[in-house]
Amino acid sequence: MKILIKELENILLKKKYNFNEIVFLAGDASNRKYFQVISKKTKNVLMYDNTKEIGLAQFILATKILTECKINVPKIFNDYSQNGILIIENFGENKYGDILTNKNEVKLYKLAIDTLVFIHKDKKKHKIKSLNNNIYFKELDIFFEWFLPFNNKNISVSEKKALINLFTELFSNLKKLKNVLVHRDFHIDNLFYLKDQEGLKKCAWIDYQDMLLGPASYDLMSLLEDARKSLSIRLREELLNYYLENMNYKNETHFKFSFKILALQRHLKVLGIFCRLNSRDSMPNYLIHLPRIKNYLQDIFNDKNFSEIGKILIPLIFS
Repeated sequence: MKILIKELENILLKKKYNFNEIVFLAGDASNRKYFQVISKKTKNVLMYDNTKEIGLAQFILATKILTECKINVPKIFNDYSQNGILIIENFGENKYGDILTNKNEVKLYKLAIDTLVFIHKDKKKHKIKSLNNNIYFKELDIFFEWFLPFNNKNISVSEKKALINLFTELFSNLKKLKNVLVHRDFHIDNLFYLKDQEGLKKCAWIDYQDMLLGPASYDLMSLLEDARKSLSIRLREELLNYYLENMNYKNETHFKFSFKILALQRHLKVLGIFCRLNSRDSMPNYLIHLPRIKNYLQDIFNDKNFSEIGKILIPLIFS
């Protein structure tokens, strides 16, 4: 990390960016790392992506779109994306994951859902790619490549083919749902509460560079079935119903079905990602979340609509 910080310092000096110090903030399960770049007057965030312009171009585009949609996202102060760097607004110490309590969780979760409702009702046309089966299956491959070896399991060619057919059938149901802007990693560590802002601006989003158009149930599912935090069944149902009431969905049954389809796909992907972080990147701290994800999956397999796919997946996950 010291070597990387030194490289970043040298780049900023060449750019004649005034600063006193660069301090590591966080690294996520990707190519990105975040630093605080401190000067006498400001403490901005330095976002570093080692894929340079490729990864940061997606963040810049998503920032532009979300800003136009009146979602509170970090302002981009300096664009050094050719060097893999953006200097962006610092939302401070108010991350949802750090401030949620039993007393404020309903208020904060409903505020986050209000931002989803607002953007899902938006009628603007956005020039951005859509989620599709190729993406869903590519992400599922992470489960097979990393979770199965971790769990000492193998899958036969015939079972894999059967799973592909079953998932294809499930994914076909998603086409009936409204396509909206999808953050794709909408959880408490990517949300900030800004008490001095007004209305929906109180809930700020970060880490949305993988945003695509996709099913309206995706981000709500990511929030309510967070891999890192459990909500009570009662609260999950209350929040799901809060979203549906505000969106005035006519076919709630289908929405809830699509919610489970996407949850199944995402939870399998995350099982693979967390095992990859352990095995490839020596980051075992993510393994503590596997039981929670398995509990989400067990709830899905208890639904008769997923009994057939469960016959193949349950032995791979739980035994």
